[in-house]
Amino acid sequence: MTLEATPYPEINAVLHELRSGAQAIRGRQLVGVYLDGSLAIGGFEPDRSDIDFVMVTEGEYSVNVNAPNARASEHLLA
Repeated sequence: MTLEATPYPEINAVLHELRSGAQAIRGRQLVGVYLDGSLAIGGFEPDRSDIDFVMVTEGEYSVNVNAPNARASEHLLA
């Protein structure tokens, strides 16, 4: 049995892809990706709500990492 972050398969797929992309970019510096906002507290409405999340990392954040993060975000929004 796999524990999913939400009861919405499409959102879970995006979250898995987001985490995988963040892991590829940040490596061991990635501590975790956490849901926030309405999806985390139970007020999510699929036709109205956005998806809020927090990415926690260790170490210094380098501006050089921003470009791959931006490309990963663009891929998810496409």
